[in-house]
Amino acid sequence: MRIRKLQFALAGIAAHVEHDLPLAVVGTCLRLGIQPDEVEPDCNRINSVLAEADASVRKLLSIDAADPAASTLQHLIDLWSLNAARDAAWKSLQVLWEVRRSHDAYTAASDVLDRSVELVSRALLTPVRARANTM
Repeated sequence: MRIRKLQFALAGIAAHVEHDLPLAVVGTCLRLGIQPDEVEPDCNRINSVLAEADASVRKLLSIDAADPAASTLQHLIDLWSLNAARDAAWKSLQVLWEVRRSHDAYTAASDVLDRSVELVSRALLTPVRARANTM
Protein backbone atom coordinates (compact mmCIF):
# COMPACT_ATOMS: atom_id res chain seq x y z
CA MET A 1 0.00 0.00 0.00
CA ARG A 2 1.24 3.45 -0.85
CA ILE A 3 0.11 6.99 -1.55
CA ARG A 4 0.55 8.21 -5.13
CA LYS A 5 2.15 11.53 -6.10
CA LEU A 6 -1.17 12.61 -7.60
CA GLN A 7 -2.88 12.08 -4.25
CA PHE A 8 -0.35 14.37 -2.56
CA ALA A 9 -0.87 16.97 -5.29
CA LEU A 10 -4.66 16.90 -4.92
CA ALA A 11 -4.44 17.06 -1.13
CA GLY A 12 -2.15 20.09 -1.41
CA ILE A 13 -4.44 21.84 -3.85
CA ALA A 14 -7.44 21.02 -1.66
CA ALA A 15 -5.75 22.48 1.41
CA HIS A 16 -4.76 25.62 -0.46
CA VAL A 17 -8.18 26.22 -2.03
CA GLU A 18 -10.41 25.16 0.85
CA HIS A 19 -8.32 26.46 3.77
CA ASP A 20 -5.74 29.04 2.77
CA LEU A 21 -7.89 30.95 0.28
CA PRO A 22 -10.74 31.88 2.67
CA LEU A 23 -8.33 32.94 5.41
CA ALA A 24 -6.18 34.93 2.99
CA VAL A 25 -9.13 36.76 1.44
CA VAL A 26 -10.56 37.67 4.85
CA GLY A 27 -7.15 38.89 6.01
CA THR A 28 -6.62 40.89 2.83
CA CYS A 29 -10.04 42.49 3.04
CA LEU A 30 -9.48 43.44 6.67
CA ARG A 31 -6.09 45.00 5.89
CA LEU A 32 -7.41 46.89 2.85
CA GLY A 33 -10.69 47.91 4.49
CA ILE A 34 -12.80 46.38 1.70
CA GLN A 35 -15.63 43.85 1.49
CA PRO A 36 -15.12 40.31 0.11
CA ASP A 37 -17.63 41.07 -2.66
CA GLU A 38 -15.10 43.59 -4.00
CA VAL A 39 -12.52 40.86 -4.61
CA GLU A 40 -14.93 38.13 -5.72
CA PRO A 41 -14.49 38.89 -9.45
CA ASP A 42 -10.71 38.46 -9.06
CA CYS A 43 -11.20 35.19 -7.21
CA ASN A 44 -13.59 33.95 -9.89
CA ARG A 45 -11.26 34.94 -12.73
CA ILE A 46 -8.75 32.30 -11.66
CA ASN A 47 -11.40 29.55 -11.70
CA SER A 48 -11.03 28.84 -15.42
CA VAL A 49 -7.24 28.60 -15.12
CA LEU A 50 -7.51 26.21 -12.19
CA ALA A 51 -10.20 24.16 -13.94
CA GLU A 52 -7.94 23.74 -16.99
CA ALA A 53 -5.03 22.66 -14.78
CA ASP A 54 -7.25 20.20 -12.92
CA ALA A 55 -8.53 18.71 -16.18
CA SER A 56 -4.97 18.40 -17.52
CA VAL A 57 -3.76 16.56 -14.44
CA ARG A 58 -6.69 14.17 -14.54
CA LYS A 59 -6.02 13.43 -18.23
CA LEU A 60 -2.48 12.36 -17.30
CA LEU A 61 -3.87 9.49 -15.27
CA SER A 62 -3.24 6.11 -16.81
CA ILE A 63 -5.28 3.76 -14.70
CA ASP A 64 -5.10 0.15 -15.84
CA ALA A 65 -8.61 -1.31 -15.48
CA ALA A 66 -7.08 -4.76 -14.85
CA ASP A 67 -5.23 -3.39 -11.83
CA PRO A 68 -7.14 -4.24 -8.62
CA ALA A 69 -6.07 -0.93 -7.08
CA ALA A 70 -7.43 1.08 -10.01
CA SER A 71 -11.00 1.41 -8.79
CA THR A 72 -9.88 2.47 -5.32
CA LEU A 73 -7.49 5.05 -6.72
CA GLN A 74 -10.07 6.35 -9.21
CA HIS A 75 -12.59 6.65 -6.38
CA LEU A 76 -10.13 8.68 -4.29
CA ILE A 77 -9.32 10.98 -7.20
CA ASP A 78 -13.00 11.47 -8.02
CA LEU A 79 -13.73 12.23 -4.36
CA TRP A 80 -12.48 15.79 -4.73
CA SER A 81 -13.78 18.43 -7.12
CA LEU A 82 -12.10 21.76 -7.74
CA ASN A 83 -15.42 23.48 -8.44
CA ALA A 84 -16.98 22.14 -5.25
CA ALA A 85 -13.84 23.14 -3.32
CA ARG A 86 -13.96 26.70 -4.67
CA ASP A 87 -17.66 26.97 -3.77
CA ALA A 88 -16.96 25.66 -0.27
CA ALA A 89 -14.05 28.08 0.09
CA TRP A 90 -16.22 31.06 -0.78
CA LYS A 91 -18.90 29.95 1.70
CA SER A 92 -16.25 29.49 4.40
CA LEU A 93 -14.95 32.97 3.61
CA GLN A 94 -18.47 34.40 4.00
CA VAL A 95 -18.90 32.73 7.39
CA LEU A 96 -15.48 33.94 8.57
CA TRP A 97 -16.29 37.45 7.36
CA GLU A 98 -19.62 37.51 9.20
CA VAL A 99 -18.05 36.44 12.51
CA ARG A 100 -14.82 38.47 12.17
CA ARG A 101 -15.72 40.86 15.00
CA SER A 102 -16.11 38.07 17.56
CA HIS A 103 -12.78 36.47 18.41
CA ASP A 104 -14.42 33.36 19.87
CA ALA A 105 -16.76 32.88 16.91
CA TYR A 106 -13.97 33.51 14.39
CA THR A 107 -11.72 31.02 16.18
CA ALA A 108 -14.51 28.43 16.26
CA ALA A 109 -15.27 28.89 12.54
CA SER A 110 -11.57 28.70 11.72
CA ASP A 111 -11.24 25.52 13.78
CA VAL A 112 -14.17 23.94 11.93
CA LEU A 113 -12.52 24.90 8.64
CA ASP A 114 -9.23 23.34 9.79
CA ARG A 115 -10.95 20.09 10.71
CA SER A 116 -13.01 19.80 7.54
CA VAL A 117 -9.95 20.35 5.34
CA GLU A 118 -8.03 17.83 7.43
CA LEU A 119 -10.74 15.22 6.80
CA VAL A 120 -10.70 15.84 3.05
CA SER A 121 -6.90 15.56 3.00
CA ARG A 122 -6.96 12.34 5.00
CA ALA A 123 -9.44 10.84 2.55
CA LEU A 124 -7.38 11.92 -0.46
CA LEU A 125 -4.25 10.45 1.12
CA THR A 126 -5.68 6.98 1.68
CA PRO A 127 -2.99 4.45 0.68
CA VAL A 128 -3.87 2.18 -2.24
CA ARG A 129 -2.37 -1.06 -3.50
CA ALA A 130 1.07 -0.67 -5.00
CA ARG A 131 0.25 -1.77 -8.54
CA ALA A 132 -1.91 1.15 -9.74
CA ASN A 133 -0.15 2.81 -12.71
CA THR A 134 -0.53 6.50 -12.02
CA MET A 135 1.49 9.46 -10.99
